[in-house]
Amino acid sequence: MKLTKIITTIIAAGTLAITTTEVTASASSWHYGALPAKIRGKWHASHDYNQKLKITKYFVKYTGESASYNLRWKYNGHGFYRLDFGDDFAYYLHYFNSHKISTNSFWHTYIK
Repeated sequence: MKLTKIITTIIAAGTLAITTTEVTASASSWHYGALPAKIRGKWHASHDYNQKLKITKYFVKYTGESASYNLRWKYNGHGFYRLDFGDDFAYYLHYFNSHKISTNSFWHTYIK
């Protein structure tokens, strides 16, 4: 009986400690590491197959342009990402599903 009370008290205290712990991480903060796996891949424009967008772990590259490294990114919620390349240039990306994204003005649609 005494052992049962002790075990019940420990479980109750542990549950209370877990449920009241504050989480300080925020998905809406800027990240400087790898880009999310969700948006990585080789994408091509839905209206022009030759216009390509390549997103890897550490860079973004459009067809005919040099790769952009050293970027930071932020998840804004509901599938929206903001990629910041510095030099006052931000790039907006909307992730619909694993086969479709849109960029900047959102009329640039890319598919896999």
